[in-house]
Amino acid sequence: MQNVQAEQAVSLAPETSEQLLHTSLESTLSQLRRLYYDTALSANSTVLSAIQRLIPTSHILFGTDYPPDHDIGVRPAVNGLATYSGWSVQERTQIASKNALRLFPRLQDEQT
Repeated sequence: MQNVQAEQAVSLAPETSEQLLHTSLESTLSQLRRLYYDTALSANSTVLSAIQRLIPTSHILFGTDYPPDHDIGVRPAVNGLATYSGWSVQERTQIASKNALRLFPRLQDEQT
């Protein structure tokens, strides 16, 4: 067998290459949208805006890094979520508690 350089082995038409890239990107985004994300150390408008464009609200959970540092974890998370104007009151409620209760139903029993 003859040794073939990588550049010689695959020669795709630009349209095919672009289609493969698009398909790969869509597959990656689809997988990312199935994961759950929390707001720990990320509750600022830049991060929340980016995640809002990428992830459905139903997959975002309120989070802090409590107890390690109350000032770094809890206050900014609470304030960031409360002051971010990109979500409705209903979406904030989902993120603050309802999404976690749906994901971890046993916690629902502890609330009653």
